[in-house]
Amino acid sequence: MLEHSQEHHTFADENYRRVKIQIAVSRVLEASAVKHQGTRQEAVNAVIAKISQKHTIRVADRGWVVAEDRNGIPVDLTKLVQDTLLLDNNLGDPESVAAAVREGSIVIGAKDELTTTQQKVEWIRKFGDAAWARLPAHRSSVSTPTKEMTRDEYNAMSVKDRIAFQKTITETELGQILHRR
Repeated sequence: MLEHSQEHHTFADENYRRVKIQIAVSRVLEASAVKHQGTRQEAVNAVIAKISQKHTIRVADRGWVVAEDRNGIPVDLTKLVQDTLLLDNNLGDPESVAAAVREGSIVIGAKDELTTTQQKVEWIRKFGDAAWARLPAHRSSVSTPTKEMTRDEYNAMSVKDRIAFQKTITETELGQILHRR
């Protein structure tokens, strides 16, 4: 039997982590209302690079891909990818953004979903001060998340509730939820 060096195992482990992260981001891109520009591979790598500037993306113990801010606080990877597509004109397809807004598939459910001052100012400019005042501070969650819920019900959950729910289901079950309308 061949003995492999520690360097080989380290390389193989790192390659596994990189591929898992790429697959996770690719799945989010596929399910997103906002489409990417260029090839899937280019978009996946560009989104990962952009997110990695301010966040850490890693493979957790159970094989889940998780994102954290620089303080180690969990962040919703789906939202990070969506925000990246929306905020970077070189990544998100402008026509799909416009179509998603017209269809209502991109909606802001709470003030804390707008993460930058620029996003908040743009939202207020577009919808007005009165609409901003009516917007809740945090998105209210569905009462009891289930494996049979739809993507819209899942997206209506708060980030905290999504992360807690993800710990109770498999990656395959999450994929089914994200593809269910």
